[in-house]
Amino acid sequence: MILGGDFLRILLGGFLGGDNLLWSFVFFALGSLAIFIGLRVISIVELLTGFLLILVVLFLFFKSWPFLPTTDFSFTFNWPAHFLAYGVVFYSLLGSSALMEARQMLRGREKKFKMAIFWGLAIPVAIYAVFALAVVSVSGPKTTPDAISGLVPFLGPGVVALGAFFGVVAVFSSYIVLGVCLRKVFQFDFGFSRLNAWIIVSFVPLILFLAGAKNLLLVIGLVGIVMGGLEGVLTILIYRRADRHGNRRPEYDVFVPKIVLWLLVAIFVLGMAYQLWMLK
Repeated sequence: MILGGDFLRILLGGFLGGDNLLWSFVFFALGSLAIFIGLRVISIVELLTGFLLILVVLFLFFKSWPFLPTTDFSFTFNWPAHFLAYGVVFYSLLGSSALMEARQMLRGREKKFKMAIFWGLAIPVAIYAVFALAVVSVSGPKTTPDAISGLVPFLGPGVVALGAFFGVVAVFSSYIVLGVCLRKVFQFDFGFSRLNAWIIVSFVPLILFLAGAKNLLLVIGLVGIVMGGLEGVLTILIYRRADRHGNRRPEYDVFVPKIVLWLLVAIFVLGMAYQLWMLK
């Protein structure tokens, strides 16, 4: 909601006016409606936005190409600084919530599930890498938290509007996927009605936003490291139990050495501890 409002203001504020708060409410209204409608909206939106995102990122990379030769990409080792983006990067790659929807979409085509997971991770990583390279090569140390508004002095408002469109599409698609997944968790796992589950999923973030949770990097860092780390640990524990006691044949088998699993658990736990320690 924080980013969605910023991107909508950059994209439409020049024509229609309004501040970040107003456009955040617009984003909230559209996202909440999509969450209530559900899976059909997700499948259509994800298909369209996927192609649009790739085209926009490639265009931004093309526009940033003249800046690449003059960009200083020298590497300086700074131990604390290397973990500043850990939560943000972790958050950007959280995709487990989409697995349930992907599995439902592939009903009757379960053999494609493994490749869907692979490409569902590989494509976003490639897009993020190209986008980050384009932004850093242009704005460098003047890069802003939303990455887009800092491009205005270099690329002009037209290109930045296109970048804001990319941001709206990316944030909106993630918003509804996570929202629908959470709505179904409350609905099917906790027994809430569809309406009550939708109210919880939609309005709790709005209340937190109005209460002052507007620091983008702090919110993403907390969600990425703490909630993502907790989800990672629980997923590993569930995998271990299902592997030993499950009687259902899965769509495909994956062997992960025990040492790798516990190493991942350690990374998740240390990441959560680090993020909470940095809040002091």
